[in-house]
Amino acid sequence: MLSLVAKYISILPTFHPFQNPSYNMRIIFIFALLLGVALGQNSHGLTLDQVIDRVVADLDKDHDGVITQAELNQEMIARWEHDGDGCLARHEFEKQWVATYHDHPNTVNEFFNRIDLNRDGCLDSTDINVHSTALDTNSDGVATVAEFRAFMHHVHPEGNGNHGG
Repeated sequence: MLSLVAKYISILPTFHPFQNPSYNMRIIFIFALLLGVALGQNSHGLTLDQVIDRVVADLDKDHDGVITQAELNQEMIARWEHDGDGCLARHEFEKQWVATYHDHPNTVNEFFNRIDLNRDGCLDSTDINVHSTALDTNSDGVATVAEFRAFMHHVHPEGNGNHGG
């Protein structure tokens, strides 16, 4: 997106700043607007809802519309935790999340901070279990995709309008 902005600006006629201040202000406004759009998506242009759709597709292996604690543990700990210590360390999480879901590293860092409940730099089965319970907002014993989506909008930094880090 930024390369398109640079290309667009390079074809615009140039004016001395004192020749046409209102024109220059419009260019600055357009650039700021386009920059805001670019930062409103992750590095692959995905919105938070698109990222959540991808996460759900990875988590809900049996496609039953329910995210189980076992599915969370399987995806987040068993699949992403590479050194076998049972702890999905910050660097492991950030590397995998950025590679899989293409969020900006700053966004992923903040996201990790929000889901690492005891602030030990490690996501483990205890963190996952607490989040599994929190997902089930209506206490019916299952966490639906809708409940997971609401949870992600609550804990993911982009859910608060800070898209792109």
